[in-house]
Amino acid sequence: MDGKRVRGGLYLAGVMAFAIIVGGGAMGDTSPAQIMLFLIFIVLPIAFVVLVVRALIRVGDKRPPPVQFVAPQAGLGPGWYPDQQSPGFIRWYDGTQWTSHVQPANTPPPPPSY
Repeated sequence: MDGKRVRGGLYLAGVMAFAIIVGGGAMGDTSPAQIMLFLIFIVLPIAFVVLVVRALIRVGDKRPPPVQFVAPQAGLGPGWYPDQQSPGFIRWYDGTQWTSHVQPANTPPPPPSY
């Protein structure tokens, strides 16, 4: 429920309650003291409960963090590069992604076979 709907509902309920009291609805003649008591003991507690529920809903709203895309390094072409996961090894990069081809860094790299 968004804030505009909650505020609109509270406003409408308050106006209706005020109209019933002032218009003499089911209560007959009312004094200003009765109107104030009605507002204090009926409308304000209802508004308080609505605000507390709204706050609890916001606290429980756990949205996942936004997805962050890592931009590829510019100019990195296909070839053998030092493996970031295994020091002393090199890994083949095909120009778009790292492959599973890994070998020790001290041997001459053969071309990868697909």
